[in-house]
Amino acid sequence: MGAEVCPTCGAKVVEYKHNLNRLNVRALRALYRTMGGIAVHLNEDLRLTYNEQANFQKLRYFGLVEKAYDADGLRLGGRWSITNKGRLFVAGIGYCYPSVWTFRGEPIRFEGEPVEISDVVADVDEREDYVANAVARGELEDVV
Repeated sequence: MGAEVCPTCGAKVVEYKHNLNRLNVRALRALYRTMGGIAVHLNEDLRLTYNEQANFQKLRYFGLVEKAYDADGLRLGGRWSITNKGRLFVAGIGYCYPSVWTFRGEPIRFEGEPVEISDVVADVDEREDYVANAVARGELEDVV
């Protein structure tokens, strides 16, 4: 695949597909158990494996977690909280799409039929999987 490059800034103009998997679900459950209604520090408060920690931010693409901010709207570095959607998903009464496409770190569309947490059994995607599944921006415009 030849990725398009922005003629102005030189950035790749590609979309990436991310699949919700067991690795993400384990990290989400750890946040859910530890949180107690407050934002927690990813490194200090959760006992995540390296891979769980490295992939944790992908839960944001699915709307399951969010970065934490203080009362003045300043980002609390390294701190995350679970969203209401994330709480419902972990509790087994909410649903989530199994795949999300992102462009420059932001979700742009979901794919697949919504699943429950017990349905998430896909293997963990590796870096090579993301590169192989990347699509030049605009090639999938008709995909919903």
